[in-house]
Amino acid sequence: MLGIDTASWQGKPDWVKVAAAGYKFAYVKASEGGNAAYASADPQFNGATAAGLATGLYHFANPDISPTVNAAAFAKQVLRLNATGGHLPPCLDLETGSGDLTGWAKAFFNELRARTGVTRVMLYSGVSFFNAHIHEAQLDSDVLLWLAHYGVPAGKPGYTSPRVTIHQYSATGSVPGIAGRCDIDYAVWPLDQIISGGDTELTKEEHDALMLVRNWITTRVPAWPGGTTYPANSSTPEQLTPLEFLLRSNVETRQAFNAAVLPISAADVARIAQAVVGLLRNTPPA
Repeated sequence: MLGIDTASWQGKPDWVKVAAAGYKFAYVKASEGGNAAYASADPQFNGATAAGLATGLYHFANPDISPTVNAAAFAKQVLRLNATGGHLPPCLDLETGSGDLTGWAKAFFNELRARTGVTRVMLYSGVSFFNAHIHEAQLDSDVLLWLAHYGVPAGKPGYTSPRVTIHQYSATGSVPGIAGRCDIDYAVWPLDQIISGGDTELTKEEHDALMLVRNWITTRVPAWPGGTTYPANSSTPEQLTPLEFLLRSNVETRQAFNAAVLPISAADVARIAQAVVGLLRNTPPA
C-alpha cells in the first residue's frame, strides 16, 4: 500500500482527495527537537484520520540536545492527539548528527515509552545514514524501520531486515489534494500488522540469532539455482548475501502463510534445500 508523510511544507491537504487517489496511510510531523509546538500537526493528523487513512506521528530529532528532551516534546504531542492504540507506531526521524547514534535513539525510545505507554515504535532514517550511524543489532525487537532510498523500486530500499516495514522511495511525488511535491512511501508490511504487530516480525530469539549471524556472513552468494540474483525471474533482481536471502525469505514466507497461500512448488522447495546444503558445506549449489 502507498502512503505519504507530511509537514508544514504540505500546508492543508485535501485528505479526501488523497484517500480517493488510493493512498492508505500518512505519517504527520508532530514535533522537532525540544519544541512540542508544531502548528500543522493538528489539522494534518486529524484530517488524515477523518478521511480514513491509517495515521501516525513522527518527531524530527535534534541529536545535539538530550534524547530525553526530544522524547518529552514528542510524547506531549502523541498523548494530546491520542496517537497511540490503533495508529501507526510513534516514529523517531533520525537523519542528522554524527558518530554512533544508537545509544541516543535507545534513550529516546526508553523515555517515549515511559511517558506514553507504547511498546512498538518506528525509526525513520536514510539507508546510508542508518548504515553509518545506527547499529540495528543493538535495537530491541519492538523497533521497526522506515527507510528512505530514492531511485530504486518501491519496497526495495537496499537494506534487508525483517523489521523494514516502510520504504520512502520518492521525495518528489505529485499527490492529488496536496499542493507541491510530497514524499511517497510504500508499506512493505500489511498496515494492520504495522499497527497491531501481527507475527511478521521475528521473535526475540530469532532476531538475536540472526544479528549474531550477520556479523559472520559478509560474502556474496556465488550462485543460486537458476541464477546469481534473487529472485531469478524478476525484472529487477537483487544480489543478496546468504543472510540477506534468509531474512528476505523469512518475511515473505510468513506473509504467504498469513494470507493462507504458499506460492511455492515442490521443485522450489528442493532447490532451496539444495542451496542451504551448499551454504552449510561452503560450496556453491549446483
